[in-house]
Order: sequence, then C-alpha cells, then structure tokens
Amino acid sequence: MRREVKGSHLFHQLRANIAIMIRLLLSSSLVACLATILSACTSSSHDDFAGQYLEALEEHPGAEADMEAATGRFMAVFENFHDNKLRERVEAAYAPELYFNDTMHTFRDRNTLHAYLQRTAGRIESMEVELLGWSRQSTDLYVRWTMKTRFRILGRESAPRTSGMSHLRLDDAGKIILQQDFWDSSQGFLEHIPVFGGSIRWLRARL
Repeated sequence: MRREVKGSHLFHQLRANIAIMIRLLLSSSLVACLATILSACTSSSHDDFAGQYLEALEEHPGAEADMEAATGRFMAVFENFHDNKLRERVEAAYAPELYFNDTMHTFRDRNTLHAYLQRTAGRIESMEVELLGWSRQSTDLYVRWTMKTRFRILGRESAPRTSGMSHLRLDDAGKIILQQDFWDSSQGFLEHIPVFGGSIRWLRARL
C-alpha cells in the first residue's frame, strides 16, 4: 500500500511539472530561445540511431591508417572551434562521404557536418575539449575526451563539463568515415535549460 501511495505521489508531481513546461512552451520568448539553441543541438527526427550505427559499421569497415595522426586532426576540429579555419580543419579530418552521429544528429556528408558545426559554434560562447587518451582495435579507433561548453539561455550562463568517447573509423587516406559519439547529452546540455533541466534532474533522481 505504501509503495502504491508513493507511486501515485510521484505521478502527480510529474504531471504538475509537465503542466508547467507546457505553459512555458506557450510563451513565444521561450520558444524562440529554445529554437535558437536546439536547432543546432538536437535532432528533429525519430530515427533508430542504434540501428543506423550498426548499419554504418557494415557500410564503413575502415582501414588501418595512421590513427595517431587522425586523432590529432580530429581533436583540432573541436579545440579551435571559433576561428575562421573550421572548414579547413573539417576537410583535413573528415572524408567527403561519412557517417556521423553525436547522439543528437546524424549526418552522411562532410559539407552538412561542417554547416552543423558552424551553426553550433555561433550559438555557444566557447568550447574546450581535452584528450584523455585513445586506443585502437584493428580498424577501430576509440578516443576518450572531456568537453566544457559555455552558453547563455534566457539570460542565464551555463558552463557544463562532460566526458565521453568517440568511435572512429578511417579511410585509406586516414580521414574519418565513421564517428559515433558516446556521451550524456542531458548532462552536457539539456539539464541546463531552465525548467526543463530541473525536470530532467528530478526524474533522474527517482529512477
């Protein structure tokens, strides 16, 4: 009986939080603010990302290229995110045709990826990425990193720091043809959106 009462109480709290979020979504100022940030940081589709990743592994078996050099070019893309040489570094690191998924977006060509990174750079104040290490297994390259971003939403500045890993595969020229990121995007971004972030933390604490 006590467990049923507790479950009912959590349900009513969740419903109240959802009602608050709906009311806030009706505010045009919040919608505009979220659209600005989320258009660069979230996916508009409901694709099967896990299935796409498995298919991409079959499509892009990779080559045993110089993985240390490839890691350096990969990190250079994100370590210098805001200067005017982003396209140059993206072209040096990535192949024209590829599979890219950062847990929120999926892209299959370098030009679209560059446009996405360019938009993201314009919507955050800074980003710092630190290489923790890398390892290889046949044609698979695994890069571990930490990332700290700084952005402002609804007048509030946030600077979350997260850790993650990127699974990379390379072509014969040493350019990335597959990238699948593994990281907690809720801690890296979603938890820092006013009201929405609080609801995510509230749910996380009760799982």
